[in-house]
Amino acid sequence: MACVAPLTLSVAPRTAEALQLVRLTRNGYVLVDEVDAATPYEGRVPTSNTADTLAFVAEVTRIISEIPEAPRARFIAVMQSRMSFSNALAFYLPIKNTVRGIGQRQGGRETWDLNATAGTAFPLIGFVWLNSWRLYLDAAGQFGNYQVCTQEFGHRWGPQPLLPPMPTGEGVAMDAGISQSDASADSGDAVADGSSPDGSTDATAPAADSGVLPSLSPQVLLGRDRVHWSFFVHSGASPLEGNNWREVSPGVFRTQPPTWRFSSLDLYLMGVLAPEEVEPSFLIAEPDVGSFRDENDRPITASTGPDTGDPGVEVRGRRVNFGVGDIIRANGRRNPPAVTIPATRTPDGSVIGDASLPPEPRENDIDVIWIMLTTRERLQDIEVVDFERAVTSCTEAYAYASSGRSLLFAQRVQNFAPDAGVAPPDARAVQDCGCPREMLAQRRSRVIRAEAARAELSRSIAVDRAVDRRSCSRPSRWRRCLSGGAAVRRPICSVGAAR
Repeated sequence: MACVAPLTLSVAPRTAEALQLVRLTRNGYVLVDEVDAATPYEGRVPTSNTADTLAFVAEVTRIISEIPEAPRARFIAVMQSRMSFSNALAFYLPIKNTVRGIGQRQGGRETWDLNATAGTAFPLIGFVWLNSWRLYLDAAGQFGNYQVCTQEFGHRWGPQPLLPPMPTGEGVAMDAGISQSDASADSGDAVADGSSPDGSTDATAPAADSGVLPSLSPQVLLGRDRVHWSFFVHSGASPLEGNNWREVSPGVFRTQPPTWRFSSLDLYLMGVLAPEEVEPSFLIAEPDVGSFRDENDRPITASTGPDTGDPGVEVRGRRVNFGVGDIIRANGRRNPPAVTIPATRTPDGSVIGDASLPPEPRENDIDVIWIMLTTRERLQDIEVVDFERAVTSCTEAYAYASSGRSLLFAQRVQNFAPDAGVAPPDARAVQDCGCPREMLAQRRSRVIRAEAARAELSRSIAVDRAVDRRSCSRPSRWRRCLSGGAAVRRPICSVGAAR
Protein backbone atom coordinates (compact mmCIF):
# COMPACT_ATOMS: atom_id res chain seq x y z
CA MET A 1 0.00 0.00 0.00
CA ALA A 2 2.49 2.59 1.15
CA CYS A 3 6.09 2.62 2.28
CA VAL A 4 8.93 4.70 3.62
CA ALA A 5 11.50 4.99 0.86
CA PRO A 6 14.99 3.87 1.88
CA LEU A 7 17.84 6.36 1.71
CA THR A 8 21.51 5.98 0.94
CA LEU A 9 23.82 8.60 2.44
CA SER A 10 26.10 8.54 -0.61
CA VAL A 11 23.35 9.50 -3.04
CA ALA A 12 24.47 12.00 -5.68
CA PRO A 13 21.33 13.12 -7.51
CA ARG A 14 21.50 14.02 -11.17
CA THR A 15 21.07 17.62 -12.30
CA ALA A 16 17.58 18.30 -13.62
CA GLU A 17 16.07 21.41 -15.13
CA ALA A 18 13.01 20.03 -16.83
CA LEU A 19 10.07 21.56 -14.96
CA GLN A 20 8.08 24.76 -15.39
CA LEU A 21 5.49 26.40 -13.15
CA VAL A 22 2.32 27.12 -15.15
CA ARG A 23 -0.42 27.69 -12.60
CA LEU A 24 -1.04 28.71 -9.05
CA THR A 25 -3.95 27.05 -7.26
CA ARG A 26 -5.66 27.74 -3.94
CA ASN A 27 -3.50 25.08 -2.26
CA GLY A 28 -0.37 24.81 -4.36
CA TYR A 29 1.40 24.86 -7.70
CA VAL A 30 0.97 23.11 -11.06
CA LEU A 31 4.18 21.96 -12.75
CA VAL A 32 4.71 20.57 -16.26
CA ASP A 33 7.75 19.71 -18.33
CA GLU A 34 9.55 22.55 -20.05
CA VAL A 35 9.15 22.61 -23.82
CA ASP A 36 11.77 20.35 -25.41
CA ALA A 37 13.09 19.25 -21.99
CA ALA A 38 16.05 16.93 -22.39
CA THR A 39 14.73 14.54 -19.74
CA PRO A 40 10.95 15.10 -19.41
CA TYR A 41 9.08 13.70 -16.42
CA GLU A 42 5.91 13.22 -18.51
CA GLY A 43 3.62 13.79 -15.55
CA ARG A 44 5.19 11.21 -13.25
CA VAL A 45 7.57 11.51 -10.32
CA PRO A 46 10.62 9.28 -10.79
CA THR A 47 10.29 6.67 -8.06
CA SER A 48 12.46 3.78 -9.21
CA ASN A 49 15.56 4.95 -7.33
CA THR A 50 16.40 7.45 -4.61
CA ALA A 51 18.85 9.50 -6.70
CA ASP A 52 16.23 10.39 -9.32
CA THR A 53 13.60 11.12 -6.68
CA LEU A 54 15.96 13.46 -4.85
CA ALA A 55 16.85 15.18 -8.12
CA PHE A 56 13.15 15.82 -8.72
CA VAL A 57 12.71 17.16 -5.17
CA ALA A 58 15.70 19.49 -5.61
CA GLU A 59 14.24 20.79 -8.88
CA VAL A 60 10.92 21.56 -7.18
CA THR A 61 12.65 23.49 -4.41
CA ARG A 62 14.63 25.45 -7.01
CA ILE A 63 11.42 26.48 -8.77
CA ILE A 64 9.73 27.53 -5.52
CA SER A 65 12.80 29.45 -4.37
CA GLU A 66 12.71 31.54 -7.56
CA ILE A 67 9.13 32.74 -6.98
CA PRO A 68 9.16 36.18 -5.36
CA GLU A 69 7.93 36.07 -1.75
CA ALA A 70 7.01 32.39 -1.96
CA PRO A 71 6.97 30.85 1.54
CA ARG A 72 9.21 27.89 2.22
CA ALA A 73 7.97 24.72 3.89
CA ARG A 74 9.50 21.72 5.58
CA PHE A 75 7.62 19.22 3.42
CA ILE A 76 6.76 18.82 -0.25
CA ALA A 77 3.86 16.61 -1.34
CA VAL A 78 3.14 15.69 -4.96
CA MET A 79 0.02 14.38 -6.63
CA GLN A 80 0.15 13.58 -10.32
CA SER A 81 -2.50 13.20 -12.97
CA ARG A 82 -1.08 9.91 -14.25
CA MET A 83 -1.07 6.76 -12.15
CA SER A 84 2.35 5.20 -11.55
CA PHE A 85 2.80 1.48 -11.15
CA SER A 86 6.05 1.21 -9.23
CA ASN A 87 7.02 -0.83 -6.20
CA ALA A 88 4.81 1.29 -3.93
CA LEU A 89 1.44 2.95 -4.21
CA ALA A 90 2.83 5.97 -2.33
CA PHE A 91 5.75 6.68 -0.03
CA TYR A 92 7.38 9.07 2.43
CA LEU A 93 11.03 9.96 1.80
CA PRO A 94 12.78 11.15 5.00
CA ILE A 95 15.38 13.83 4.34
CA LYS A 96 16.03 15.27 7.79
CA ASN A 97 15.31 14.27 11.38
CA THR A 98 16.16 16.08 14.60
CA VAL A 99 13.81 14.18 16.95
CA ARG A 100 15.34 11.62 19.31
CA GLY A 101 13.62 8.88 21.26
CA ILE A 102 11.10 7.78 18.60
CA GLY A 103 13.10 4.92 17.11
CA GLN A 104 13.87 6.50 13.75
CA ARG A 105 17.37 5.84 12.45
CA GLN A 106 19.34 6.24 9.25
CA GLY A 107 22.69 4.50 9.09
CA GLY A 108 22.49 3.79 12.81
CA ARG A 109 22.01 7.47 13.69
CA GLU A 110 18.92 9.03 15.25
CA THR A 111 19.44 12.41 13.62
CA TRP A 112 20.52 13.21 10.08
CA ASP A 113 20.27 15.87 7.37
CA LEU A 114 20.52 14.95 3.69
CA ASN A 115 19.57 18.34 2.24
CA ALA A 116 23.14 19.04 1.14
CA THR A 117 23.34 15.61 -0.46
CA ALA A 118 20.00 16.11 -2.20
CA GLY A 119 20.91 19.61 -3.37
CA THR A 120 17.68 21.23 -2.15
CA ALA A 121 17.34 25.00 -2.50
CA PHE A 122 15.95 25.22 1.04
CA PRO A 123 15.92 22.66 3.87
CA LEU A 124 13.25 19.97 3.91
CA ILE A 125 12.29 17.37 6.50
CA GLY A 126 10.59 15.04 4.06
CA PHE A 127 9.02 14.42 0.67
CA VAL A 128 5.60 12.77 0.26
CA TRP A 129 4.71 11.11 -3.03
CA LEU A 130 0.98 10.41 -3.20
CA ASN A 131 0.68 9.09 -6.77
CA SER A 132 -2.46 10.14 -8.68
CA TRP A 133 -5.01 12.51 -7.18
CA ARG A 134 -7.65 9.99 -8.32
CA LEU A 135 -6.77 7.86 -5.28
CA TYR A 136 -8.34 10.50 -3.02
CA LEU A 137 -11.64 11.06 -4.81
CA ASP A 138 -14.87 9.21 -5.46
CA ALA A 139 -14.85 5.40 -5.10
CA ALA A 140 -11.20 5.18 -4.04
CA GLY A 141 -11.31 8.23 -1.76
CA GLN A 142 -12.02 6.44 1.51
CA PHE A 143 -9.08 4.11 0.97
CA GLY A 144 -6.75 6.84 -0.30
CA ASN A 145 -7.51 9.44 2.35
CA TYR A 146 -7.57 7.23 5.45
CA GLN A 147 -5.04 4.55 4.52
CA VAL A 148 -2.63 6.25 2.13
CA CYS A 149 -2.49 10.02 2.62
CA THR A 150 -2.67 9.96 6.43
CA GLN A 151 -0.20 7.10 6.58
CA GLU A 152 2.43 8.81 4.44
CA PHE A 153 2.33 12.03 6.45
CA GLY A 154 2.26 9.95 9.65
CA HIS A 155 5.50 8.27 8.57
CA ARG A 156 7.24 11.52 9.45
CA TRP A 157 7.41 10.12 12.99
CA GLY A 158 7.48 6.38 12.36
CA PRO A 159 6.47 4.00 13.65
CA GLN A 160 9.88 2.48 14.36
CA PRO A 161 10.16 2.20 18.17
CA LEU A 162 11.89 -0.74 19.79
CA LEU A 163 10.48 -2.65 22.77
CA PRO A 164 12.35 -4.14 25.75
CA PRO A 165 12.57 -7.96 25.69
CA MET A 166 10.43 -8.14 28.85
CA PRO A 167 7.98 -5.18 28.83
CA THR A 168 6.28 -4.26 32.08
CA GLY A 169 3.19 -2.58 30.65
CA GLU A 170 3.80 0.50 32.76
CA GLY A 171 3.10 4.05 31.72
CA VAL A 172 4.73 7.22 33.02
CA ALA A 173 3.44 8.98 36.11
CA MET A 174 2.93 12.73 35.96
CA ASP A 175 6.00 13.49 38.10
CA ALA A 176 8.02 10.40 37.31
CA GLY A 177 10.78 10.28 34.78
CA ILE A 178 12.99 7.80 33.01
CA SER A 179 16.46 9.10 32.36
CA GLN A 180 18.00 9.02 28.93
CA SER A 181 20.61 6.59 30.29
CA ASP A 182 17.85 4.03 30.83
CA ALA A 183 17.37 3.72 27.08
CA SER A 184 18.73 0.61 25.46
CA ALA A 185 21.59 0.82 23.01
CA ASP A 186 20.89 0.78 19.30
CA SER A 187 20.15 -2.82 18.43
CA GLY A 188 20.58 -2.36 14.69
CA ASP A 189 19.35 -5.49 12.97
CA ALA A 190 20.01 -7.77 15.91
CA VAL A 191 17.08 -9.99 16.82
CA ALA A 192 17.13 -11.34 20.33
CA ASP A 193 14.66 -14.19 20.12
CA GLY A 194 15.26 -15.72 16.71
CA SER A 195 12.18 -14.15 15.17
CA SER A 196 12.10 -12.97 11.57
CA PRO A 197 13.44 -9.47 10.82
CA ASP A 198 9.93 -7.99 10.70
CA GLY A 199 9.26 -9.11 14.25
CA SER A 200 6.95 -12.03 13.45
CA THR A 201 7.39 -15.30 15.30
CA ASP A 202 6.80 -18.90 14.42
CA ALA A 203 3.24 -19.66 15.53
CA THR A 204 4.16 -23.32 16.01
CA ALA A 205 7.23 -22.69 18.18
CA PRO A 206 7.07 -24.67 21.45
CA ALA A 207 6.73 -22.79 24.70
CA ALA A 208 9.65 -22.77 27.09
CA ASP A 209 9.62 -25.64 29.63
CA SER A 210 11.30 -23.61 32.36
CA GLY A 211 8.19 -21.59 33.15
CA VAL A 212 10.04 -18.39 32.20
CA LEU A 213 8.32 -16.51 29.44
CA PRO A 214 10.45 -16.10 26.30
CA SER A 215 11.88 -12.65 25.66
CA LEU A 216 10.58 -10.61 22.76
CA SER A 217 12.41 -9.33 19.71
CA PRO A 218 13.26 -5.62 19.93
CA GLN A 219 11.33 -5.18 16.65
CA VAL A 220 8.27 -7.14 17.74
CA LEU A 221 6.01 -4.07 17.48
CA LEU A 222 6.91 -3.57 13.82
CA GLY A 223 5.49 -5.11 10.70
CA ARG A 224 5.92 -4.32 7.03
CA ASP A 225 9.35 -2.87 6.21
CA ARG A 226 9.76 -2.17 9.95
CA VAL A 227 7.96 1.16 9.50
CA HIS A 228 4.37 0.02 10.17
CA TRP A 229 2.76 -1.53 13.24
CA SER A 230 2.69 -5.31 13.28
CA PHE A 231 -0.58 -7.02 12.41
CA PHE A 232 -0.53 -8.40 15.97
CA VAL A 233 -0.26 -5.02 17.73
CA HIS A 234 -3.37 -3.39 19.17
CA SER A 235 -3.26 0.08 17.58
CA GLY A 236 -6.95 0.62 16.94
CA ALA A 237 -6.02 -0.10 13.30
CA SER A 238 -4.51 3.34 12.99
CA PRO A 239 -3.45 4.77 9.61
CA LEU A 240 -0.01 3.33 10.47
CA GLU A 241 -1.57 -0.16 10.52
CA GLY A 242 -1.76 -2.73 13.30
CA ASN A 243 -5.28 -3.82 14.24
CA ASN A 244 -8.17 -2.97 16.51
CA TRP A 245 -7.98 -6.11 18.67
CA ARG A 246 -10.44 -7.31 21.27
CA GLU A 247 -9.66 -10.16 23.64
CA VAL A 248 -12.90 -12.16 23.46
CA SER A 249 -11.67 -14.78 25.92
CA PRO A 250 -8.31 -15.41 27.62
CA GLY A 251 -5.74 -15.90 24.88
CA VAL A 252 -8.28 -15.48 22.04
CA PHE A 253 -8.36 -12.22 20.07
CA ARG A 254 -10.63 -10.95 17.30
CA THR A 255 -10.25 -7.92 15.05
CA GLN A 256 -12.84 -5.16 15.28
CA PRO A 257 -13.67 -2.47 12.70
CA PRO A 258 -10.76 -0.03 12.28
CA THR A 259 -10.86 3.46 13.73
CA TRP A 260 -8.45 5.02 11.17
CA ARG A 261 -7.33 7.36 13.95
CA PHE A 262 -3.79 7.65 15.22
CA SER A 263 -3.39 5.77 18.49
CA SER A 264 -2.26 7.55 21.64
CA LEU A 265 1.19 6.02 21.14
CA ASP A 266 1.24 7.41 17.58
CA LEU A 267 0.36 10.83 19.00
CA TYR A 268 3.17 10.59 21.58
CA LEU A 269 5.69 9.78 18.84
CA MET A 270 4.31 12.74 16.88
CA GLY A 271 4.96 14.91 19.93
CA VAL A 272 1.35 16.02 20.46
CA LEU A 273 0.43 13.87 23.48
CA ALA A 274 2.36 13.92 26.75
CA PRO A 275 3.68 10.51 27.88
CA GLU A 276 1.52 10.45 31.02
CA GLU A 277 -1.58 10.57 28.80
CA VAL A 278 -0.63 7.64 26.56
CA GLU A 279 -2.95 4.68 27.03
CA PRO A 280 -1.42 1.23 27.62
CA SER A 281 -1.68 -1.28 24.81
CA PHE A 282 -0.82 -4.90 24.06
CA LEU A 283 0.53 -7.23 21.41
CA ILE A 284 -0.18 -10.87 20.67
CA ALA A 285 2.97 -12.97 21.12
CA GLU A 286 3.40 -16.46 19.64
CA PRO A 287 0.31 -15.87 17.43
CA ASP A 288 -1.60 -18.80 15.96
CA VAL A 289 -3.79 -17.58 13.10
CA GLY A 290 -5.27 -20.99 12.36
CA SER A 291 -6.80 -21.15 8.89
CA PHE A 292 -7.32 -17.40 8.52
CA ARG A 293 -5.73 -15.66 5.53
CA ASP A 294 -5.62 -12.03 4.48
CA GLU A 295 -8.01 -10.35 2.05
CA ASN A 296 -5.78 -11.34 -0.87
CA ASP A 297 -5.73 -14.97 0.31
CA ARG A 298 -2.13 -14.78 1.51
CA PRO A 299 -0.78 -16.14 4.82
CA ILE A 300 -1.13 -13.71 7.72
CA THR A 301 2.17 -12.47 9.18
CA ALA A 302 3.34 -9.47 11.18
CA SER A 303 3.65 -7.63 7.85
CA THR A 304 0.01 -8.10 6.86
CA GLY A 305 -2.04 -4.91 6.59
CA PRO A 306 -4.95 -4.19 8.94
CA ASP A 307 -8.03 -6.37 8.71
CA THR A 308 -11.21 -4.58 7.64
CA GLY A 309 -13.45 -7.59 7.15
CA ASP A 310 -16.55 -8.78 8.92
CA PRO A 311 -16.65 -10.78 11.19
CA GLY A 312 -12.87 -10.36 11.36
CA VAL A 313 -9.80 -12.47 12.02
CA GLU A 314 -9.43 -14.61 15.15
CA VAL A 315 -6.00 -15.28 16.60
CA ARG A 316 -4.80 -17.27 19.61
CA GLY A 317 -1.69 -16.23 21.46
CA ARG A 318 -0.11 -14.72 24.55
CA ARG A 319 -1.17 -11.23 25.51
CA VAL A 320 1.79 -8.98 26.30
CA ASN A 321 0.93 -5.57 27.72
CA PHE A 322 3.23 -2.65 27.06
CA GLY A 323 3.15 1.02 27.95
CA VAL A 324 4.90 4.22 27.05
CA GLY A 325 7.33 3.55 29.89
CA ASP A 326 8.55 0.50 27.96
CA ILE A 327 8.90 2.62 24.80
CA ILE A 328 10.98 5.18 26.70
CA ARG A 329 13.19 2.50 28.27
CA ALA A 330 13.98 1.03 24.85
CA ASN A 331 14.31 4.25 22.84
CA GLY A 332 15.00 7.04 25.32
CA ARG A 333 12.73 9.91 26.21
CA ARG A 334 11.45 11.90 23.27
CA ASN A 335 13.50 15.01 22.59
CA PRO A 336 12.03 17.56 21.98
CA PRO A 337 9.55 16.44 24.66
CA ALA A 338 6.01 15.47 23.72
CA VAL A 339 3.41 17.89 25.05
CA THR A 340 -0.34 17.59 24.84
CA ILE A 341 -1.97 19.63 22.10
CA PRO A 342 -5.74 19.95 22.72
CA ALA A 343 -7.93 17.93 20.38
CA THR A 344 -10.07 19.91 17.93
CA ARG A 345 -11.95 16.94 16.48
CA THR A 346 -14.33 14.57 18.28
CA PRO A 347 -14.34 10.80 17.59
CA ASP A 348 -17.13 11.32 15.06
CA GLY A 349 -15.12 13.98 13.24
CA SER A 350 -17.02 17.01 14.53
CA VAL A 351 -15.05 20.20 15.09
CA ILE A 352 -14.47 21.35 18.68
CA GLY A 353 -14.56 25.11 19.12
CA ASP A 354 -13.06 27.37 16.49
CA ALA A 355 -12.58 25.52 13.19
CA SER A 356 -10.03 28.00 11.85
CA LEU A 357 -6.39 27.04 11.50
CA PRO A 358 -3.81 28.50 13.88
CA PRO A 359 -2.19 31.62 12.39
CA GLU A 360 1.08 29.75 11.84
CA PRO A 361 2.01 26.06 11.69
CA ARG A 362 2.98 24.68 15.09
CA GLU A 363 6.11 22.59 15.64
CA ASN A 364 4.30 19.30 15.05
CA ASP A 365 2.02 20.48 12.28
CA ILE A 366 3.07 19.69 8.73
CA ASP A 367 3.65 22.77 6.61
CA VAL A 368 3.59 21.46 3.07
CA ILE A 369 4.06 22.74 -0.45
CA TRP A 370 1.49 20.91 -2.58
CA ILE A 371 2.49 20.15 -6.17
CA MET A 372 0.30 18.94 -9.01
CA LEU A 373 2.54 17.29 -11.62
CA THR A 374 1.01 16.83 -15.05
CA THR A 375 1.65 17.36 -18.76
CA ARG A 376 0.65 20.22 -21.03
CA GLU A 377 -1.65 17.91 -22.93
CA ARG A 378 -3.45 16.74 -19.79
CA LEU A 379 -3.69 20.10 -18.03
CA GLN A 380 -7.37 21.03 -18.00
CA ASP A 381 -9.48 23.07 -15.62
CA ILE A 382 -11.37 20.04 -14.33
CA GLU A 383 -8.10 18.31 -13.42
CA VAL A 384 -6.96 21.35 -11.44
CA VAL A 385 -10.29 21.38 -9.59
CA ASP A 386 -9.96 17.67 -8.83
CA PHE A 387 -6.43 18.24 -7.52
CA GLU A 388 -7.83 20.90 -5.18
CA ARG A 389 -10.55 18.51 -4.01
CA ALA A 390 -7.98 15.76 -3.38
CA VAL A 391 -5.77 18.08 -1.32
CA THR A 392 -8.80 19.18 0.71
CA SER A 393 -9.86 15.57 1.29
CA CYS A 394 -6.37 14.55 2.44
CA THR A 395 -6.16 17.55 4.75
CA GLU A 396 -9.51 16.74 6.34
CA ALA A 397 -8.64 13.05 6.72
CA TYR A 398 -5.35 13.87 8.45
CA ALA A 399 -7.10 16.26 10.85
CA TYR A 400 -9.66 13.53 11.62
CA ALA A 401 -6.94 10.91 12.21
CA SER A 402 -4.96 13.17 14.56
CA SER A 403 -8.07 14.56 16.33
CA GLY A 404 -6.86 17.93 15.10
CA ARG A 405 -3.73 17.79 17.28
CA SER A 406 -1.53 17.91 14.17
CA LEU A 407 -2.65 19.60 10.95
CA LEU A 408 -1.57 19.96 7.33
CA PHE A 409 -0.81 23.56 6.34
CA ALA A 410 -0.69 24.39 2.64
CA GLN A 411 2.08 26.91 1.95
CA ARG A 412 1.92 28.95 -1.25
CA VAL A 413 2.62 32.47 -2.40
CA GLN A 414 -0.43 34.70 -2.07
CA ASN A 415 0.12 37.33 -4.75
CA PHE A 416 1.71 35.91 -7.86
CA ALA A 417 0.61 35.46 -11.49
CA PRO A 418 2.55 32.52 -13.01
CA ASP A 419 3.25 32.04 -16.67
CA ALA A 420 -0.18 31.13 -18.05
CA GLY A 421 1.13 29.30 -21.08
CA VAL A 422 -1.59 26.70 -20.85
CA ALA A 423 -4.22 28.80 -19.09
CA PRO A 424 -7.75 29.29 -20.47
CA PRO A 425 -7.96 31.62 -23.53
CA ASP A 426 -9.36 34.51 -21.49
CA ALA A 427 -6.39 35.07 -19.20
CA ARG A 428 -8.11 38.04 -17.57
CA ALA A 429 -10.74 35.66 -16.15
CA VAL A 430 -8.22 33.44 -14.34
CA GLN A 431 -8.78 33.37 -10.60
CA ASP A 432 -8.50 30.91 -7.70
CA CYS A 433 -7.61 27.61 -9.38
CA GLY A 434 -7.04 29.09 -12.82
CA CYS A 435 -10.61 28.62 -14.12
CA PRO A 436 -12.63 31.27 -16.01
CA ARG A 437 -15.32 32.81 -13.83
CA GLU A 438 -18.23 31.29 -15.76
CA MET A 439 -16.69 27.82 -15.47
CA LEU A 440 -15.66 28.34 -11.86
CA ALA A 441 -19.25 28.85 -10.68
CA GLN A 442 -20.24 25.52 -12.20
CA ARG A 443 -17.20 23.78 -10.72
CA ARG A 444 -17.85 25.24 -7.28
CA SER A 445 -21.45 24.06 -7.32
CA ARG A 446 -20.42 20.54 -8.19
CA VAL A 447 -17.55 20.50 -5.69
CA ILE A 448 -19.81 21.76 -2.91
CA ARG A 449 -22.32 18.98 -3.59
CA ALA A 450 -19.56 16.36 -3.71
CA GLU A 451 -17.92 17.62 -0.52
CA ALA A 452 -21.26 17.64 1.29
CA ALA A 453 -21.90 14.05 0.27
CA ARG A 454 -18.39 13.04 1.29
CA ALA A 455 -18.72 14.80 4.66
CA GLU A 456 -21.98 12.98 5.34
CA LEU A 457 -20.35 9.68 4.39
CA SER A 458 -17.38 10.39 6.68
CA ARG A 459 -19.69 11.12 9.61
CA SER A 460 -21.55 7.88 8.98
CA ILE A 461 -18.31 5.91 8.89
CA ALA A 462 -17.05 7.49 12.10
CA VAL A 463 -20.26 6.91 14.01
CA ASP A 464 -20.76 3.35 12.85
CA ARG A 465 -17.05 2.49 13.12
CA ALA A 466 -17.59 0.79 9.79
CA VAL A 467 -15.96 1.05 6.39
CA ASP A 468 -17.88 2.53 3.48
CA ARG A 469 -20.34 -0.08 2.19
CA ARG A 470 -20.25 0.95 -1.44
CA SER A 471 -19.15 -1.54 -4.08
CA CYS A 472 -15.56 -0.30 -3.79
CA SER A 473 -15.57 -0.05 0.00
CA ARG A 474 -13.06 -2.61 1.24
CA PRO A 475 -9.37 -2.34 0.31
CA SER A 476 -9.46 -5.47 -1.85
CA ARG A 477 -12.41 -4.03 -3.78
CA TRP A 478 -10.78 -0.60 -4.07
CA ARG A 479 -7.79 -2.28 -5.63
CA ARG A 480 -10.08 -4.08 -8.09
CA CYS A 481 -11.77 -0.79 -8.97
CA LEU A 482 -8.43 0.85 -9.60
CA SER A 483 -7.33 -2.05 -11.77
CA GLY A 484 -10.48 -2.08 -13.88
CA GLY A 485 -12.00 -5.13 -12.19
CA ALA A 486 -9.01 -7.44 -12.16
CA ALA A 487 -8.04 -8.72 -8.72
CA VAL A 488 -4.53 -7.70 -7.73
CA ARG A 489 -2.48 -10.31 -5.90
CA ARG A 490 0.90 -8.65 -5.53
CA PRO A 491 2.70 -7.69 -2.31
CA ILE A 492 0.91 -4.82 -0.60
CA CYS A 493 3.76 -2.38 -1.30
CA SER A 494 3.33 -3.13 -4.99
CA VAL A 495 -0.44 -2.79 -5.03
CA GLY A 496 -1.65 -0.16 -7.44
CA ALA A 497 -3.59 -0.25 -10.63
CA ALA A 498 -2.71 -2.75 -13.30
CA ARG A 499 -2.30 -1.42 -16.78
